[in-house]
Amino acid sequence: MPLTATSVELIFDPELTETIRNVWNGLTFANIRYQHHPVQALPHLSLAIRDLSGDDPKPPFLALAKRLIQFPIRFDATGMFLSARGLNYPDDTVVLFLSPKPSEALLQAHRVASDVLHGWNEGRWSHYRPERWVPHCTLAEHLVKGHISAALNVVLDRLSGPVSGSVCGLRLISFGAGELEELISQTLAAPPGS
Repeated sequence: MPLTATSVELIFDPELTETIRNVWNGLTFANIRYQHHPVQALPHLSLAIRDLSGDDPKPPFLALAKRLIQFPIRFDATGMFLSARGLNYPDDTVVLFLSPKPSEALLQAHRVASDVLHGWNEGRWSHYRPERWVPHCTLAEHLVKGHISAALNVVLDRLSGPVSGSVCGLRLISFGAGELEELISQTLAAPPGS
């Protein structure tokens, strides 16, 4: 399937990335039925999404990267989106995710992204607008409902409790069903005094 949309993702430090990938791997090894992550995928939080268009998304992306700094993040909960019908999800699937503590730094990053990325988070992506955004790090998309319990057991086995790390970068990707292409990534500046 062709690439259909562009997304701006917050990406994590290597240790947190590996911790979340360990959960992804556990879901695969347990034969959980879900849409597996493309090889190029990284654990992330999406800040903004838009359908593909003719203009170059790199200049606003780079402007956003200059306005954000690294910040700590903590995932305290696991959740599910029960309905994603507008995104062509079958009725018998859900999205399983890690839910971050909504820190002021995280919410501010999303507000800045909304200010800088004009025309993003519209139409079928309007659930990424500030008043509707549910920050999440996807563990399993198109998770078959009959496998929810087994998937939660994998998460509990692979994570000993809340997981913490840092948001350290920003990535611009294009994606479609099961496909992903990185366009550019940037390391975020360290916070003042670090």
